[in-house]
Amino acid sequence: MMSRIWEKKGGRSVCAAALLTTVLCVITALFADYYYDLNDDVLMKDILAGIQTGTPTGYNIQMLYPVSAFLALLYRLCRALPWYGLFLCACQWGCLFLFLRRVFLLWEKRGLEEDSVLTERERKWIGPVLFVCAGASVFGLLERELVYVQYTVTCAMLAGAAVFLLYTSEDGQTTGQFFRQNLDGILLLLLAFLLRSEMLLLLLPFLAAAGLARWSRDGIRASLRYLLLIGTLLAGMVVCYVSHLAAYGSDEWKEFVRFFNARTEIYDFYDVPPYEGNEAFYESIGMSAEEWALLDNYDFGLDKELDAGKMEQIAAYAGECYYNTHTPKERVRAAVWEYVHRMLPLPGDGNGTYVQDMPWNTAVLLLYAALAAVGVIYRRKAVIPEIFLLLLARTVSWGYVLFRGRVPERISHSLYLAEILVLLAFLCTWHEKRREEMRESAVLREKAIRQEILKKETENRRRRVKLAWILPLALMVFLICNVPFTVERVAEEQRQRQQTNQAYEELKAYCRENAEHYYYVDVRPTVYFSEKMFEKVDNSKRNYDIIGGWACKSPVASREEPVWFITRKDKDTEWLNRLLQVQGEGKQAVLEEEYGSWAVYRITGQMEENGQAMESGSDFSVTEWITWRKI
Repeated sequence: MMSRIWEKKGGRSVCAAALLTTVLCVITALFADYYYDLNDDVLMKDILAGIQTGTPTGYNIQMLYPVSAFLALLYRLCRALPWYGLFLCACQWGCLFLFLRRVFLLWEKRGLEEDSVLTERERKWIGPVLFVCAGASVFGLLERELVYVQYTVTCAMLAGAAVFLLYTSEDGQTTGQFFRQNLDGILLLLLAFLLRSEMLLLLLPFLAAAGLARWSRDGIRASLRYLLLIGTLLAGMVVCYVSHLAAYGSDEWKEFVRFFNARTEIYDFYDVPPYEGNEAFYESIGMSAEEWALLDNYDFGLDKELDAGKMEQIAAYAGECYYNTHTPKERVRAAVWEYVHRMLPLPGDGNGTYVQDMPWNTAVLLLYAALAAVGVIYRRKAVIPEIFLLLLARTVSWGYVLFRGRVPERISHSLYLAEILVLLAFLCTWHEKRREEMRESAVLREKAIRQEILKKETENRRRRVKLAWILPLALMVFLICNVPFTVERVAEEQRQRQQTNQAYEELKAYCRENAEHYYYVDVRPTVYFSEKMFEKVDNSKRNYDIIGGWACKSPVASREEPVWFITRKDKDTEWLNRLLQVQGEGKQAVLEEEYGSWAVYRITGQMEENGQAMESGSDFSVTEWITWRKI
């Protein structure tokens, strides 16, 4: 009795998925340190934990407020734990567990079905082999994303896992049963929306493709259940977003959101228009060459007059300059070229676009080929609209990011991951055709057709199964062969991060030793710094901040008056002194001391004599600034 209940509830699948997830988690933890992939996540963690402001707060800007407030509450309850890192890892490993559990459950149910083409002996050895191959394949594809954690990719994992669960849910249920079984998928989608709403919106075409394919498979009779799911998802998204808007509803936050959006447009898509050749524009908005230098160097926090209105004017002008030199026709041509070359190893790819996206693009190609092969082998005409819908979905999502001209790795890998999970969901439904064949076989038995015909039909099914498994097995072999390359890449990146972060550790050590002062740090030297997630966790308030970045000028940014400034000791600071002179407060940056690779400057209240008076700021040379920037 208990054994039948265990099998009905998928107990073995749960245990297998939990074991494999645990093994992969332990392996990655033993051979690599977990890192926040980018300094974006480090700053988000600093805001949530109170490192930035002294008190944990849910206003971390990048995520929607409800989930940020929840994480801030955890930090308030226990400040010593790395809650943000634990949350991201729990999301990623939880998604992996849910995916593996569903895959093993589908395999288990298929093996238990009447007239299964696999013998009992075959099931006994194929199951463990599938277990090992699945783990190695996941490791070969996702090890880097599991070690170097980034909230954008975590959002994609949540959304992709949700789509897979929703598409592969059981048929033949009542509306209530169907809703309860798919509630976990809806919750994952809502969590993805809270974590990175823009990323989820970018992945919505994949969700729509899978949803339409499943809806068409179930027929018009299932409309109510799907409308119920869609309504629940939309209602949840509206509640989450309205809560976020209410939390950021103050005038100060509204002003900053305008500033933040304009800053994002400039730095992520257009770049800062050069001062030379655009003097008339900058003079019209009251920006001097020295203040432009701050904007170009990301140190715009020193510009007291730069507000949301001025930043929006710069963004509009930068967009105008960009579109004047990048016509829609040129952008479409470039997007189409990159779209094709990212997927196919075609001649003329001098940039190595296809190689850069391996193994993701190769995995997608093999899965498309496997889906098409299943359609041919099992005469499943439904494969045609499935492939069409998915190609349409990828074209919409990829077309948007390629047309905008910015596809960082965290975006491209997220798009590939969502597509891979939808393809796997489609492939996991090929057994539906086999069930129809089983029913036909039952009719044959009822008509007492000779056993030889039934035996022949079974052999035909066995051959079709073997043919259908060729390409999925080829994908597993490819990903398993990719494991050594992935491990080496992760190890090399670990070495590079440790070397790069040596200067970061020097900076933090110096600031700790001089806790009585508050330091502002030049932005550019800190761009490539990252932090380990679970080592040397210190969530106490820090006494330094970068003088730019995406949180600068926000209500959670530091309000300390700039007195101490830190930059690389090989970088000239003449630009800073010229800026201070233009600001007309009689201040000057004076070298106080050097520490490791850093130089510490004190911004004094009186101009010091340097043999001759400094010239007016109007004589500032932009060419000199560009030279200094490269130092």
